[in-house]
Amino acid sequence: MKLALLAALLCTGLPGFGSESRSINLKAGDEVRVQFLKREKAQLEELFHERATIDGSGRLQLPEVGRIKIDGRSGTDLLEAVIDAYRQQGSLLTFGLSYAAHLTEYNGQPIVLVEGRVESPGYVLWKEDMSLQTALEAAGGLREDGSPRTIHRISAGIDATYNILTSEEPISLQPGDVVRVPFRYTP
Repeated sequence: MKLALLAALLCTGLPGFGSESRSINLKAGDEVRVQFLKREKAQLEELFHERATIDGSGRLQLPEVGRIKIDGRSGTDLLEAVIDAYRQQGSLLTFGLSYAAHLTEYNGQPIVLVEGRVESPGYVLWKEDMSLQTALEAAGGLREDGSPRTIHRISAGIDATYNILTSEEPISLQPGDVVRVPFRYTP
């Protein structure tokens, strides 16, 4: 049912995923896959990934912290809620480490988050041949104040910066990647 509805939205051009980015507002019945990463210095390590359905009371079950209220939150709010839940539980207190949570699927569809200085920040559907450049195009392209020289890609095991002006080969993306376009510094 959810997949058929999503396919109908794609075919008719109604608001939904398509070739553009969009924000996700979560509700009971939505299926998500959350990836939780630990960063120590320049290394990223996946702590867990969890595929779950938001239950009828609008809660998501996560390892070690139990159920957290999600209904009505956006996809990015979900990620903040996940990190907060682990902080409150006490498992994120190790000095020198930082953590990130990523939404990697939404109702069975792999997604990529494009944020920062792009025209339409949000989630885009991941496709088999998706590159950094196609994800940026799906988000409306760089804003005038976006830096093409320092685009960040965060993925399981990867935290890298790219200059798309000098990139000769396409930079492949994976489901759940986060692409951040920072402010362009001009002296």
